[in-house]
Amino acid sequence: MFKAKWMGALAVTALVGGSVVSVAAANAKSVETIVDAESDGVMSYTDDNGNIWCSENNGETWGSESDYEKENPVSAIEWWTYDEYKAWAEQEKAEMQKMADEKAVVETSEGTVVWTQEMTDEIMGSRK
Repeated sequence: MFKAKWMGALAVTALVGGSVVSVAAANAKSVETIVDAESDGVMSYTDDNGNIWCSENNGETWGSESDYEKENPVSAIEWWTYDEYKAWAEQEKAEMQKMADEKAVVETSEGTVVWTQEMTDEIMGSRK
């Protein structure tokens, strides 16, 4: 469970859908965790002037929301239509088949491996 030390404030923490949600009563400030329970304790609150402050270390230090966003940019989401995804999947399947035919050597997180037909079949089998 998440523990918060907030200058003697009462903190309530709940696990909701795999995410930790924390609310602390400290000088009428509401603090919430903005990432899941596996996080390093990213939290934010809005002060009396409407400024948003963020912490990446369970509230030990705080910085502005704009500084947080500069240091932690959000990736842009790319949306595809069904036909675009289908074309991409077919291209990937052809590329993996070529790699299997040529017995391509690839570097993975588990080391160097030779690409096989079984690897192509296993990956593409779930995309039929």
